[in-house]
Amino acid sequence: MSKIERLDPRLRAAFAAACASRVLQKYIDWSRKINWGDGKQMSKALDLVWRFVEGEEISSDVLSVEAEIAYSLVPDSEDFPSASSSGALDAGSTVVYALRCAINGLPEHAVNAAEASFVAFDIVCHNDPSSTPELPGKERTAQNKTLEKLLTWGERPISRQDLIDI
Repeated sequence: MSKIERLDPRLRAAFAAACASRVLQKYIDWSRKINWGDGKQMSKALDLVWRFVEGEEISSDVLSVEAEIAYSLVPDSEDFPSASSSGALDAGSTVVYALRCAINGLPEHAVNAAEASFVAFDIVCHNDPSSTPELPGKERTAQNKTLEKLLTWGERPISRQDLIDI
């Protein structure tokens, strides 16, 4: 967390928003499939964070209202116990963490966004057959598991590079 702590609070929000941007589509896809939640509202909330990052003056009251709305749109794992719902929970949570980071600049929110993004990616990669290419033949299962691990672990360097770029 030390690298994130050294960042300006607005740059922490940029890092959190970058994490959320990578997984938001998974929330949107889940929301459409289940017919619950609101992908457009979550996108609007993330756009608000990006506007904040780009220097627009947005009051903490406006950001707080958006954070409350976004939080209400994150699925509860007790109501939606499937693995895809868990991925949507983590993907939606990244938007909430990005909003909270924009509100108060705490490094914990940026770190939480990165962790939730990684978990969302991991869950989707392991449970959504369309997220990884299928390999033909007998080796399919073992090779797909290896590919899933590589894709999941590949997310960490992307997050690290976002931090370096910021």
